[in-house]
Amino acid sequence: RWAKPLASMTLVSPGSVKDSARHRYLMDLAFVRLERKLAAAGIEVLERRRGDSPAGPEALLAVACDASRLKSIALELEEGRPWGRLLDIDVLTPWEILRREDLGKAPRSCLCCDRPALECMRKRRHPVDVLVAEAERLMPFAEIGMTEEAAAAAIGEMAVDALSLEAALEDKPGLVRPG
Repeated sequence: RWAKPLASMTLVSPGSVKDSARHRYLMDLAFVRLERKLAAAGIEVLERRRGDSPAGPEALLAVACDASRLKSIALELEEGRPWGRLLDIDVLTPWEILRREDLGKAPRSCLCCDRPALECMRKRRHPVDVLVAEAERLMPFAEIGMTEEAAAAAIGEMAVDALSLEAALEDKPGLVRPG
């Protein structure tokens, strides 16, 4: 319709559950983040669609920019946060699908190891329950909107605060008291 690049966004969802409230939340978050990145780059979104089905949530955005630029922005989103690993953003033109390798990037890595995901999928290298567990491990980072490092730092700060508050208590049954 537009004869412009199209971003097709789906989720990496190993196992039988492809659509849930958590999946939809992650897609909504990713959809908003991609639109923000495009706006910040001065790229016009010509048309947008967002839908849910038993195969999982999906989003489509037709944009007014070069396909390589769109793929670069998509890769920033996929690689910029731990939960980004659960995104699969394909960039299509009327004549091709841009791949990571077209931009000099390595193939997408497996959820469980550093090998190319396609290789592990073809060889069924990891049990499905292990893949599902790894995807589930990444979901909460999207739910709280933090990177893995930021979440670790926040947890560390809470632990220090808790210890400081406990140490400040006057009555410490079973513990050594100040003075």
